[in-house]
Amino acid sequence: MGQMIDEEDCEICVPFDQEWIFTYGDLVTLLLCFFILLFSMCRTDVEKSKQISDSFKSMPPGSPFIFSGQSSTLDKASKELEQLRFRMMSLSMLQKLVLKLVSVKR
Repeated sequence: MGQMIDEEDCEICVPFDQEWIFTYGDLVTLLLCFFILLFSMCRTDVEKSKQISDSFKSMPPGSPFIFSGQSSTLDKASKELEQLRFRMMSLSMLQKLVLKLVSVKR
């Protein structure tokens, strides 16, 4: 059988003192995932967001994430977005009406 050699006496064994590379690799991977998520969510599609929200509502009643009877934050945000769109349309229609009235008076 072979003789046991200490790592210090071994000519082949080279100490690996660059353990930071593993942490760096994890960091780069997590940053990549983060930016992919940001990119995938940069365009807000209300219908897709509502479908995602509805998929979470089918969780069991004992789920700690969704309480029964309460609407999710995404539902509230989509309702506020629809109200804002309605107000913007109303303001543009009101602006056109005022411009017509002003042009008629001249």
